[in-house]
Amino acid sequence: MRTIEGQLVARDVRIVILAARFNELIVRNLVDGATEMLRRQGVADADIHVVRVPGAFELPLAARQLAGLKRYDGIVALGAVIRGQTPHFDFVCSECAAGLNRVSLEHGLPIGFGVLTCDTVDQALARAGGKFGNKGAETVLATLEMINPPCVSWRAERNIMAATGRQGSRCLLVQGLYQHQAIDHDIDELMKQFGGQPDFTRIDGEYFRQLLTRIIAGKSQLDAVIKLAAPIARSHSSIRLSMAYCG
Repeated sequence: MRTIEGQLVARDVRIVILAARFNELIVRNLVDGATEMLRRQGVADADIHVVRVPGAFELPLAARQLAGLKRYDGIVALGAVIRGQTPHFDFVCSECAAGLNRVSLEHGLPIGFGVLTCDTVDQALARAGGKFGNKGAETVLATLEMINPPCVSWRAERNIMAATGRQGSRCLLVQGLYQHQAIDHDIDELMKQFGGQPDFTRIDGEYFRQLLTRIIAGKSQLDAVIKLAAPIARSHSSIRLSMAYCG
């Protein structure tokens, strides 16, 4: 029996923490836990953004707007809803969960569900840094794993443009470097060529340009390193480098 799982790869990913302000004391602990976990996994501070909205009910709309930017590899949605004496709790929880799920499926973007739905404040505090851990941190790990699931690995036989945001940029990098090496296209020509593809808007185009520029500019130095480290990789070294970079 073979078990396949995603990987906790946090290199060159950009994550947005989408947090509700309602029940601020609890949510603040969730945000702190999520931020600390992202840093521990190697995500740079510059690639961690925090967006605040009024409450859990507003999370799906904000998530949809952020997903539409095509600039993030994943969203960590955090909030806390405490049951009261009216059915308000049930409506907010169900619409929040369903809305975030729709956005994730619509955009193919991992959205971690870190919204606490508890009967009491004590239950919420216990899950926001208390005896039951910090669900903000746990949500980060789930989100990172879904950014790199085996079922949508760029090595699989699939449409390489299916990925979005920075992940899509890294996938397309292999094609870009091949075009540069085989046909000697410069950056502007490559951007014009790929920019004409209908699905190019799904990825982070500026990040794609930055990756191409950095690798092409340092190609001679990188080729020398690869030649010393692995003689077998002398041919098509830039393409092999891109695979290692994307992996």
